[in-house]
Amino acid sequence: MVSSLLQDSSPRCPVARLLHHGERPYDFDLHFSIDAVNVTLWNSIVHGRNPFLSWEFLKAQEEGNRDNIRHWYAVLWDDRTPLGVALFQVTRFQGKPITELLTDKGAMTQFMAKRLGFLHERISRKIILCGNAFTTGQDAYLFTKACDPGRGIATVCAIIQHLEKHEGRDEPVAGVVVKDFPHTTWPESSRFLLEEYTALDTEPAMVMVLDESWTSIDDYRKSLVSKFRVKAKRAGTKSVSLIMISMTAEMIEDQIQRLHVLHAQVMDRCQYQTGSLDVRSLKLFKQAFPEQYRVDGYFLNDNLVGFKTSFWGNDTLWALNVGVDYTLNQEHAIYERMLYDFVAIGIERRTLSIHFGRTASEIKSSVGASPVPIKCYIRHTNPLLNLAIKGLARRISPPAFSVRTPFQKNWYSLNSRRLTAIQFPQECP
Repeated sequence: MVSSLLQDSSPRCPVARLLHHGERPYDFDLHFSIDAVNVTLWNSIVHGRNPFLSWEFLKAQEEGNRDNIRHWYAVLWDDRTPLGVALFQVTRFQGKPITELLTDKGAMTQFMAKRLGFLHERISRKIILCGNAFTTGQDAYLFTKACDPGRGIATVCAIIQHLEKHEGRDEPVAGVVVKDFPHTTWPESSRFLLEEYTALDTEPAMVMVLDESWTSIDDYRKSLVSKFRVKAKRAGTKSVSLIMISMTAEMIEDQIQRLHVLHAQVMDRCQYQTGSLDVRSLKLFKQAFPEQYRVDGYFLNDNLVGFKTSFWGNDTLWALNVGVDYTLNQEHAIYERMLYDFVAIGIERRTLSIHFGRTASEIKSSVGASPVPIKCYIRHTNPLLNLAIKGLARRISPPAFSVRTPFQKNWYSLNSRRLTAIQFPQECP
């Protein structure tokens, strides 16, 4: 049995094989705290390929978010050989009715959406998430080269079935979401379709390629066409009164209540969410990664009116969380200033790309980011309703937006190869 669930010291889980009807799963350990996982073992499997699956990152995240999310961690084994790791979170899917996302509003579509509870005034469902509610990208699992991908995914599905039973004791689990898979990983991740999951297109990840010849933000501005150069200049003029300060752990602690208020304003505008980050974790991330993790506060007359966080590593800058005082945003262009500052930081760090995450796709494209298609895989725990999910998913489409092309034509020509090859990395190089 699973040692972490049943307090058994057995290091393997043969019961996993009984939970699957396709490819034979591997054995696995399942732990309800990252502290129960050997740090050397876990990091030897991750091997620097994904910083958001490192033991240290997950430790800070778990410690800062214990009140709103339950975390589970799995290690996959074949005999005595470790083959992979996986992250699971028990959280809530919350949001507004999905009416606006339906491409077909016919009677049958309305009936399926109503039966699934997606037309309620406020959706709130307990779910199991394989992946990370607070990041965009394939942060669900990592396999070693020795791991057969089909058996690895079969094992992930077996673990989820096990968690459904365990986590459903106090409140039934309504569904499962496995996220986020960029187009380059679809041939492998499509194996989830064999496990009664349904593929669902989500909002794209916005990724920006940085020109290797840029050495300053001025070089970036010179590459823009006149219209977007004026736009950037206007944002700079409107935000001239803002003072950006890279915050220390002590400053984060001092401003914790204000950080919470600012982040809540952003989350309140989200149509759908699978968890809200507890801002207390920002201090923990900063302490765990003093050089790689950055929290920038934006001050107006000594008052904190916005913040952004980012993580740097493996030639990539990840834009993570933001908080904005929307009563001042239009007047002082707070959010726009943040986007341009992300570009400046990326250039300063000599990164090859910036990953802006999802949402606000159009304004991010006006800065220079390109959309990368992403799918997640969903399953309802009720078999009959899961059939309805399959039918409904074909009638759901992410919000449309206009993709901007802010750079001069010769810039696109010079960077065409990198733009064509752009991908949201499943594994960091």
